[in-house]
Parts: sequence; structure tokens; C-alpha cells
Amino acid sequence: MACCVFFMKAESGTLKPRTFMHKGGEMDGLIKFTEVFEERAAHNRDSKKRFALRSVYINPSYVVTLRENDRYKKLLLHSELVEGLDERQEFTSITLAGADRSSHSLTVVGDLDIIFEKLYGRPRRAQ
Repeated sequence: MACCVFFMKAESGTLKPRTFMHKGGEMDGLIKFTEVFEERAAHNRDSKKRFALRSVYINPSYVVTLRENDRYKKLLLHSELVEGLDERQEFTSITLAGADRSSHSLTVVGDLDIIFEKLYGRPRRAQ
């Protein structure tokens, strides 16, 4: 088993390592998405929230939930998100399971059904 380690900032401000295990010997099967994240200004906590985009690779085996992110849609419509995004853009929150029973959530650019199809190679079943 291979693993991937990243660091998350705890409420105390310290960095805590998070580990995600990958069942294969290599990191194949990862899928690239564009994450929307909040940039934190360490020197000024009263400043306006700023958002940015970055690439992220996700292992579909560790996805626990997918859900529409209406909060980011509202921020976009009020011009409070990343400049230059089309106002028709949709956002999906993804929750990933960690090896130590933890979870990590992130928001990616894209409609829920499109993200599902990209992760699993098939359309989502109608409910």
C-alpha cells in the first residue's frame, strides 16, 4: 500500500498531517479536478475572504460523499468568489475518507453529475 500525506491547519494554527492510503502500488487512477479554496491571510484575520483555484488529484476509492455546494454558487453570483468564473458555473463538495477514520472536504468546480461521471466513468443513476 502506498500513501499520500498532506497537511491541514488545525484550529490552533498548527499543521497536522493527514494520510490517505492508496491500495495500488502506484498512484494511478487519480483524477484531476480544479479546487476552489479560501486563501487565509495570516497577518490580518479581519480582511475580506479571498478565494483561489488550484489543481487537485482525487482517488475515487476514497470518495465518501458528493453534494452540490450552494454557498459557493451564491458567493459567485455576488462577485465574492474567484474573478473570471462564469456565473453559470456550478460547484461540488467532495468528502474523502482518511486512513485514520478522519475525513477531508473540498470543493471543486463542476456540476454534481459531471463530477460523478468523471470519478466513476458512468452517469449517475436517476433517483
